[in-house]
Amino acid sequence: MRYLIVGFVVLILLIPSGSRLPLAVTPAYPPPIRLPACPQPTVADVDAMLALLPQAGYDCTEQIAVALRPRIEPVYVQELLAIAVEPTFDTRTRRNALRILGRLAESGPVTRARELMVQQQSMVQMTALTLLERERDNFLLQDAVWLLDSHYYPSWVAAPALEQIALGGEYAPALRYRAARARARLIAAEYGPLRDDSQRFIVAALRSADPGVRTAAAEAISFLRDDQLTARTDWLQLVEEALVHEPPLHVATDSGDPRGAALLTFLESTPTTLTARAALARAADRLAGETATVPRLNALRIAYEHLALPLQHESATVVLRTGPAETSDGDELLAIVATTYAQARRFLGSVGETPIPGEEHLPLQVLIFPGQAAYRDYMRAFTPFTVDVDGIYDVQQNTLYSYRRRDDQTANTLAETLRHEVAHAVTAAYLFPGQWHTPGYHAEPKGWFDEGFAEVLAAQTKPDAPLQPHPRHLATICAQPLKPALADLVALRTGYDQYGTFDYPAAWALMHFLLAERPAAAAALISAWRNQTYHLANWPTLGGWSDWTSAESDWHFAIERWCRL
Repeated sequence: MRYLIVGFVVLILLIPSGSRLPLAVTPAYPPPIRLPACPQPTVADVDAMLALLPQAGYDCTEQIAVALRPRIEPVYVQELLAIAVEPTFDTRTRRNALRILGRLAESGPVTRARELMVQQQSMVQMTALTLLERERDNFLLQDAVWLLDSHYYPSWVAAPALEQIALGGEYAPALRYRAARARARLIAAEYGPLRDDSQRFIVAALRSADPGVRTAAAEAISFLRDDQLTARTDWLQLVEEALVHEPPLHVATDSGDPRGAALLTFLESTPTTLTARAALARAADRLAGETATVPRLNALRIAYEHLALPLQHESATVVLRTGPAETSDGDELLAIVATTYAQARRFLGSVGETPIPGEEHLPLQVLIFPGQAAYRDYMRAFTPFTVDVDGIYDVQQNTLYSYRRRDDQTANTLAETLRHEVAHAVTAAYLFPGQWHTPGYHAEPKGWFDEGFAEVLAAQTKPDAPLQPHPRHLATICAQPLKPALADLVALRTGYDQYGTFDYPAAWALMHFLLAERPAAAAALISAWRNQTYHLANWPTLGGWSDWTSAESDWHFAIERWCRL
C-alpha cells in the first residue's frame, strides 16, 4: 500500500503545516485493538488495521478510528491523506480514509490525535479541496465537505468549489444541500457587512430548482447578523417571492427521491419542498422581526399536521395523533403506549413509583405519521432532530414521533419503536434528574442504561409474561466472535451523547441480564442513577461484584447460556 502512495506523501510533506509544538505523548499501554465489526476482529498493529479499509463497512471504519486514536503518528495521517486522493483505490476505501481523518480531528482536547490533526490542517484542507475540484463521486465529495465544514471551519479557500457543487445540476441532492449549507456557514463567519459574492450566492440559491439548495439559502438569511442585513426589506421581498413559488403543501409518500435513486443507487433522505418552505418561513419571520412568535412557521406546521395526522385518540395519560384517515388501529397503538409506560415504571421498582419533581408532564403526546417520507419531512422541517431514525422522544415538547412503515424500511416494527421511545420518556421523568443540555447531565456515561433499558422494553410483546429476550439482538450477540467488553460498554458515549454508532445489542444484553437475572444489582444501579450517586468507577461494587473481571465473567456466562438454548 505504501509503495502506491509514496509520491503523494512526498508532496504533502512540502506543504507548510500548523503548529510545531510537541505532540501529546502516545499512551505507553494503549487499549487492545478490538474490531468486532471488521472482517478480522483482531489485528496486530496499525498497518494491519489500515489494510482492512478496502473491506471495511461503516461500523468497522468507526472501530478502526477509535483504535487508531491512541496509536496515531504523522506517517499514518499522511497515509490516510494519500489513500483519499489515490484513484487506484476504490471509492469506499477512499471514503473510509476521509472518515477516519474526521474522527481523529474530533478527538478530545489535549490528545495526541487532536493536536496532530491541527498540525496537519493545511495538508487536510488541500486534500479535501483537491477532491472537491476533481472528483465526481457524490459520496466521496460529501465526506470531503464534511471534513472541511465540521472540522476545519472556516475553510474560506473552499467557497468557490462549494458554490459550484451547490448550484450545479449534475450532482445528487444530498451533496448539493451539504455543499450549499457549508457555503452558507462561511457567510456566518464573515466580518462586517455581507460580501458581494456571498449575496450573489444566496440570491442564486434562493432561485435554485433544488429544494435543499433553497433551504440552505433560507437558513443563511435566518442567521445573518444585523450588520449584514443592510437591506432587510429587499431580503424579505426575495424570501416572500420564493415562498409564493413553492409547490402546494402535500403529505410526502414513500416513493422516495427519484434523483437520489438514479444517482446514488439507493433512496437517500434529502431536503424536500416542505423543508424549503419551512426554512423560508423562518427566514421571513426573522426578517419581519417576529422570531419570538414565528407565526409563518407555526401556521405551516399546523397545516401540515392537519393533512398528515387527521385522527386523534386519547386516554388519561396519552394523546395520540395519526394518519392516514382510513386507518383503524389508533386505539391499539394508544394501548401499546399506555401499557409500556406502566411496565417501564414497574421495571424501575420503587424508583418508578414517584416521578422526579417537575419532570413528568402528562398526557404524553404521540405523533405517528402515515409513512417514513412524511415523518422525515416533518422532522427535518420542524424539529432539530436527525431524520434517519425510526422514532424520537423529545423531552422538551413531551412528544414522541414515529411513523408507519413497510417491513423493508427498517428492522424495527412500529410497536417496537413506540415501546423503545416510551421507555425514554419514563427514564426522563423517573430516573435521570435534569435534561439533556443541563450542565453535568452527561458527567457519567448513561447510554448503556438508557438505550439498553429501551431495547428491553421494545421486546416486551406480552406485558404480563416473564421478561422476554430480544430475538434480533440475541442473535447478533451470539454470532459475534468476541463478547462485549463490560468496561467499554458502560463507558460508551459514541452514538449516545457523542457522534457515532451505539452498540444496541450489547446494551440490551446487559440490561436484560440485570433485570432478569440480577435484580438486586439492577435495583442498586437504578437507585444510584435516581439519587445521583452513580459513578462509572464504582460500577462493579454498586452491582455487588468484587471487580470488573468478576462482573464481566458473570455476564458473559449468562450470554453463553442464552446462546446454547
